[in-house]
Parts: sequence; C-alpha cells; structure tokens
Amino acid sequence: MTTLASRLVLANLFLGCLSVSGGAQVPQGMRPVGGAGEVLYRLDLETTYSRGCYPPCDCLLVTTEDVYGTFTLRFEGSDVRGLRHYRVGAVNWIVTLEGEDHRVTGGGTYVVGGELALTQRLELDLALDADPAQHFDSGPIVGGSGFPGIDIAVSVNGMYCYDEVYEIVASPVPAGEVRPYSVGGTSYEEGCFPPCRCMIRDWPVDGAYGLVPLSAFDPEWQHFGLVHVRWSTLPSNPSDPPDRRFRGFGIYSRSPALGLQRLAADLTDQDEITRRFDSGVVTGGGGFPSIDADLSVGGFYCFDYAFLLRSRPR
Repeated sequence: MTTLASRLVLANLFLGCLSVSGGAQVPQGMRPVGGAGEVLYRLDLETTYSRGCYPPCDCLLVTTEDVYGTFTLRFEGSDVRGLRHYRVGAVNWIVTLEGEDHRVTGGGTYVVGGELALTQRLELDLALDADPAQHFDSGPIVGGSGFPGIDIAVSVNGMYCYDEVYEIVASPVPAGEVRPYSVGGTSYEEGCFPPCRCMIRDWPVDGAYGLVPLSAFDPEWQHFGLVHVRWSTLPSNPSDPPDRRFRGFGIYSRSPALGLQRLAADLTDQDEITRRFDSGVVTGGGGFPSIDADLSVGGFYCFDYAFLLRSRPR
C-alpha cells in the first residue's frame, strides 16, 4: 500500500531504467469495455476508505475495508517527459461505512511514467451518494512500477487534519470474467405511480450489459459490477428509432443466505440526463445467475422512472 511518506517526490531521483514506454499497454487477456482503448478495472480487497483526523489533529479516524466496484481507464497520450496520461471514467463503487452502503461515482485522470524517475499521480472527482463531488489527489509520487496494476492513495487535504482518503489497489479485469447478459423481457415505465394520478407510459426494452464479480469483504454477500449498460426502448413501429436510450453502470448484490438482493445503477438517457435507479434491499436473488429486479428513481412514488429488469446470461 502507498504510504504518506511516499508523497514527497525528489525530482532528481534516479530509478535505473524504469521509464514507461509510449503507447497504451493493454495486458494480454484484458479487453476494452465501453469504447476504443478503454480497459475495465476492479478494486482489489486491499482497497480502503478512511474518514477522520490525521496528524496533527486528534479525533476519531474510521477506516473500512468494505469497498468494492469498478472503473475504466483510457489511454489519452504521452508527453515529452515520458509520462503517459489516462482518463479515469465510470467510477462505480460502494463503500460500506458503519453499517451503511454509500454509492461513489465520478472520474478523473491517472498519469504514470517518467524518463529518469518513475512517478504516478491520480486525481479523482468523487461524489458520495447525493453529496457534491470532492477533488481527491495523490500528488505526484514515486510509484507505478506495478502498472497496469494501480496502488495509490488519494485524499482531499493531503492527509492533514480532518480528511477523507481512498487507498486504491486495483487491477484490470480478465476478459473471461465479464459475463454478457441480455435484457429481453425488461420493461421501462415513466409517469405516475400511486398515489398520484396521471398517465403512465411503458415500453419493452432490449439491450445488454456485462456482469463482473467483485471482491467481497462480507462473506454473506456477493457483489457484481454491471458494466457497459446499453439499453433502449422498442418502438411500436420497428422502423422508428427508440424513444428512450440508456447507458451507464451499476452494482448488483445478493445474499443467498438471507434471500435478499439489491441493484443500483446510474443511467444516462438520450438527453444526457443521469438518474440513479435503485431497487433497495428486497427479497430476491434466488434465480441467479438470472437477475430480476424492479428499480426506480423515486421508489415508485408519484411521478417516477422505473425499470422492471428481467435479464439472463447470454
């Protein structure tokens, strides 16, 4: 794991010949997900989230190892200093802190390389639940020799006094672990649910997504990332374009022992409006690997947007 001491970088540090060559290196067995040159990453078990006081302040520091999810990394180019620049996207995490699950979304940049000294820097703008996004930064630090694996800490305040810190350990997802799903039988509804009274429209839905197993800290629960979600409503006239189109990502969790499941997804529609759909923790999951879940933006109350998801492995 990255330590606070490693945040200080000596510009003239020479690390042998550990420069990183230009070009996007996609490890064999990994595959792009969601776009050209985009590689899917998964948080490893060593990832943690901490919130509280660091020296010189003195207050409770709470740390959880129950952090799981996915993100994507896309190569954007190299510069004259031998640094390779990547775009971090589709941050799709859950942090369980003091018994409560918190959804984390956002994106940022990752830079790794150097001609004389091998360094790395990760900057992320992350939103916890519905809170405004905060800027997390590792600063330029020595590291990156394990790339494409990533091991780095990011914080809001440089680990000084009250702060929030992610210790991120992540690796690319092997292609064989992304299981394709189809959503035939799914419907999308938009309009008024009880007790409100207005018209409600519904459409059949077609499309696909991938399901990725995630690192599980709690043995009672299994977690999976929904990646590369591409769904669209089917028009009554097959020659017409779809009325609604959705892309995004989410996380599906199930407890076989408890007979419970939850599906939460952040989906962006054809008008570039992103909404969070959530089933809540409900009875279900016994038919896995099939996934059937009803999820909505507002809990199926008054005017709402909802999916009745019926999905099967291809």
